[in-house]
Amino acid sequence: MINSKDYDGEWFRRFRPLQPQTNFALQYPDISIMVRTFSEDMTSLYEFLIDKELEILKLDGHNDSAGLDDSHISTRWDKYNIFKFTHPTLDKLKQHVISLHKDYCFKCGVQPTPIMLHAWYNVVRHGDSITEHSHEQGNYAYLSANIFVGGDWDDSHTRYVMINRDENVDIVNNAGDATIFPAYLPHYTNVYKGAYPRISIGINLFPQYLYDEFEKNKDMHNWLQYLEYE
Repeated sequence: MINSKDYDGEWFRRFRPLQPQTNFALQYPDISIMVRTFSEDMTSLYEFLIDKELEILKLDGHNDSAGLDDSHISTRWDKYNIFKFTHPTLDKLKQHVISLHKDYCFKCGVQPTPIMLHAWYNVVRHGDSITEHSHEQGNYAYLSANIFVGGDWDDSHTRYVMINRDENVDIVNNAGDATIFPAYLPHYTNVYKGAYPRISIGINLFPQYLYDEFEKNKDMHNWLQYLEYE
């Protein structure tokens, strides 16, 4: 179990593929995960997002999103961008994500590129869980991030499925922790058992040079109008 508190607020690891034993064994590229704690107090943001929940629920939702039904705001993930909300912590949080992206790229030996951001948030309550899913696959897959805002259950954690290895990585959900990872990487949460809602922010990062491509595929990326830029 990875806990950012054991690593002075930052943790990074690259998972290299296992050596395939047969000609049919799949090989995946290196997978890197990085966690960095956002130092600002998340209490005000937590309360703000709880108050905003009923407003988000008025938007049209999907039937299902990562195991959550239409009564959860997670099914409205593509209808808004949290970074367009007015709250002082969100401005700082956006800059934190941009900085995290650049440092993640450097640690991976990749030159950072200007990015587009699309972000939403999830509210789950006692007995809920976010089931296994990935944020993006195929030609558009770049990076994603999760930010844990708050909850009241110490055993809340997110499991990342290392598709290039026979192992999983469990990361403890500490308030303020931002985790960045490849967009295609499957992940899910354990069943939440807290008395107060668990709030997290989901983020997709895309290179800005994909904008024109997205413009031609609005049916697939109908949240294009909600993009924010580095």
